[in-house]
Amino acid sequence: MERVGDFRKISFVHNALPDLSLGEVDTSFSIGGAKLMFPIVVLVESKGDAEKLSGKNKDVPIVAITNGTLDIYTNGVCKEIPEDGHKLIGVGDGLEAAKVVRTGGVPFIKEARLSDFQLYMRQFKIAMFLTNSKNTVMLGKAPVYIMG
Repeated sequence: MERVGDFRKISFVHNALPDLSLGEVDTSFSIGGAKLMFPIVVLVESKGDAEKLSGKNKDVPIVAITNGTLDIYTNGVCKEIPEDGHKLIGVGDGLEAAKVVRTGGVPFIKEARLSDFQLYMRQFKIAMFLTNSKNTVMLGKAPVYIMG
């Protein structure tokens, strides 16, 4: 699939009668060997900020970029992976995050939007449900329209 920079041009092909319920949607996401419960990461300025924020926000992946490494903190524990090959793309809501995952990227929000994280994850799950994507791998293969 061709890379599309403007996510407003992408529309999912909705499956009006999905084979799964919203509760069955699995939002776990793998990035460089790190298994995350949620595919939207929170990008912060430093490892110190990531460590501090991670301890306060259960299961939310907090990411800092240092010296070509993605430092991914979940529940206060850090997993370091090489930055190369992981396209972090800023998003404004859960639907945009689903489109980023569909196109092979890793959606992120800034720390200032952390209070919207649960809303974005709900929107993300709804996009998965409507595309009949049981997990993020299936979402990565969901049919889409790309408008000219």
